Amino acid sequence: MEELQPTDEQLAQSMPLTLHSRWGRQGFGSMGADFRGNDYVCMCEFCLDLRRKRWLKESKNP
Repeated sequence: MEELQPTDEQLAQSMPLTLHSRWGRQGFGSMGADFRGNDYVCMCEFCLDLRRKRWLKESKNP
């Protein structure tokens, strides 16, 4: 039976913290200029791919 893969949104909810998300939450720019809030979750292609790869790895080796 084929396993259903989670959506990008589901992965972002279960694995919200990537490097980009942390930067947005901490205000990576000078003096916190890029602060995007404590609930910010980056949804760029890099972060989506990172979450997907992590999910695939963990689903094969629980």
